[in-house]
Amino acid sequence: MTDGHVLLVGTGLEQFRRYLLEGIVRRHRVVLLNPTPVTWQRALVADHAEVDFTDQAAVFRAAKELAARNEINGVLTWDESLLEHSARIAEQLGVPGLPVSAALACRDKARQRELFARHGVPSARFRTVDTVGEALDAAVELGYPLVVKPRALAGSIGVRLVRDDGELREAVERAGSAHYPGFGGTGGLLLEEYLVGTEISVDSWVLDGTVTPFVMAKKIVGLAPHFEETGHLVGGALGLATAEKAQKVVAAANLALGVDHAVTHTEVMLTADGPRLIEVNGRLGGDLIPYLGELAGGIEAGAIAADVAVHRRPESLARHARLAAVQFIYPDREMRLDGVRMAPELEEAPWIERWGVLFPPGSELLLPPKAYLTRAAYVVCTADDESGLAARMAEIRAGVVPFGPALV
Repeated sequence: MTDGHVLLVGTGLEQFRRYLLEGIVRRHRVVLLNPTPVTWQRALVADHAEVDFTDQAAVFRAAKELAARNEINGVLTWDESLLEHSARIAEQLGVPGLPVSAALACRDKARQRELFARHGVPSARFRTVDTVGEALDAAVELGYPLVVKPRALAGSIGVRLVRDDGELREAVERAGSAHYPGFGGTGGLLLEEYLVGTEISVDSWVLDGTVTPFVMAKKIVGLAPHFEETGHLVGGALGLATAEKAQKVVAAANLALGVDHAVTHTEVMLTADGPRLIEVNGRLGGDLIPYLGELAGGIEAGAIAADVAVHRRPESLARHARLAAVQFIYPDREMRLDGVRMAPELEEAPWIERWGVLFPPGSELLLPPKAYLTRAAYVVCTADDESGLAARMAEIRAGVVPFGPALV
């Protein structure tokens, strides 16, 4: 246990983030600044405060009060909506943390593309647009197919593939009104070329100009023409040469944004012409990706994030010994959820590590573009090889079924 404390800004949902907090407290004392009532976290933290993050003055005041009671050695967050707050708190307290300029770049996809271009990081050709007319003009220059995405949201919300002017008009109108709780900031849309290939994500720690990957995941997307992330796979054999190329591009992208004293989640498309950057997120991966790293190779992502936050080089990283995946279960139609049924043979399967239902009975589950991330449930599984894991994920998709009346 180190001297001093790590100030954690927000924990997120218990089902998806508890394991990270448990990983931190095995190595560091934690002080929590949270936007919602502290409940399950209470037994894991040394001190805490609850604050309205829409009131910046109140946020700084609460952080300073916590710092007056506890020696703070570093600040971190894994909540995308609190990234800028966390960086500014570290700056105010004069302790290590993600630089504010890097946090702002991580939250602005257009700014990222500009910095990538300036530093020679391969990415997608793009234009920023605010209106349908501007989008149509940009489409003439870029050529179809194109991807439309809000400039400063997350979770693939409002993101859509378009192949002609009609689809572009519709996508711009819908994406312009897309929103997600806790997100404000830069408006406008990004229009970019559609990259074809295998999409991966790379979680890395960044310290003093060194970028070190520790979890690499293959992303599974669905619900076309939208880009809902329906699953992730960790521990597969990408091939050493491909992995090394991807890591070089990831390092270049993080340094181009000025990232330091942080962990990041970088999304990369492995195209026929080499790795191309999609975006850098200034926090750990979501969707249980770091947990998959723990299952596959013994990675303690929470502890790594806290070590970097206090300017300590993380311990040597484990190598993947097996594969792990998360499969998200979506309804096959829009419904009012009664529950989620798991096939009896899956209930007894030793390779299912955990699973959970994500919406209470009575919830209305809509599908894109009406709503995003309406996952009824999730299932985490493991296997010894990629073909075995794919087969098990197929069993899960067939055997875990949301049920309820269709919405009309």
